[in-house]
Amino acid sequence: MTDFYKKMGSRIKHYRDISGMSLEELGNRIGVGKSTVRKYENALLRISHDRVEDIADALGIDTTLLYGDEIQDDVVNV
Repeated sequence: MTDFYKKMGSRIKHYRDISGMSLEELGNRIGVGKSTVRKYENALLRISHDRVEDIADALGIDTTLLYGDEIQDDVVNV
């Protein structure tokens, strides 16, 4: 996968980790299995914009945080 998907995956994992959410819980909230979430985080599966919105909503963050270059540690509102 491209660098874009690698960065996106690492941001998903970062915000999931600071929210204290498991792979399974995030998957349940967005309607996929934990293995799919793991594939998003490891850039093994392309992710659609709609799914990025679902993930951001589930994590209680703005979608732009998943697309941006900056990572913030104090924004999760789950």
